[in-house]
Amino acid sequence: MMETYVRARIDAALKDEATAVLRDCGLTISAAFRLFLGQVVEEQRLPLEIKRPSARLRAAMQEADEIAAKHGSHFDDIDDMLGSLGHGEGKQEKQQGKGRAKKTG
Repeated sequence: MMETYVRARIDAALKDEATAVLRDCGLTISAAFRLFLGQVVEEQRLPLEIKRPSARLRAAMQEADEIAAKHGSHFDDIDDMLGSLGHGEGKQEKQQGKGRAKKTG
């Protein structure tokens, strides 16, 4: 695949504002332009709607990033994830408890 460059003249203020919105969506101007052109070709029309995340969604995304950075972002299964959060037993606790007898009475 051969790459090429596309240049466009736009107002500096428009570029700055668009850059800020796209950054909040996790995109660069180049990535957004590639998405846009890909959708134009795929849909054969002017395409998509990408909205800036709400303040609530941005806060949730930030919190998720902080949790992943602090605790690591990979779990083998839901039991391990819940165990790390203190909600229920993790796999290791379940395996240790398999040999225990239940108390009755």
